[in-house]
Amino acid sequence: MSNFTGRPTNDLVQIASFGGGFTLDAAGRSTDDLVKMASFAKDKGCRIVLRGMNGRPTNDLIRIASFGGGCVHFEG
Repeated sequence: MSNFTGRPTNDLVQIASFGGGFTLDAAGRSTDDLVKMASFAKDKGCRIVLRGMNGRPTNDLIRIASFGGGCVHFEG
């Protein structure tokens, strides 16, 4: 998996919508954007790894995870 940190959110959502998995430093991304990516990852069964998540509130992590259905993995 590649680290796609520099790509725009719309590109990442599109990649996930076609079943592509990726690793992303998500520290600067909005929760809503991560939810979109997680939702498409779940729909296509691909895996996305979100790094830099230590500072996120637990409620945000739960929300992202609920849309990801097991396809999203968090790293500190």
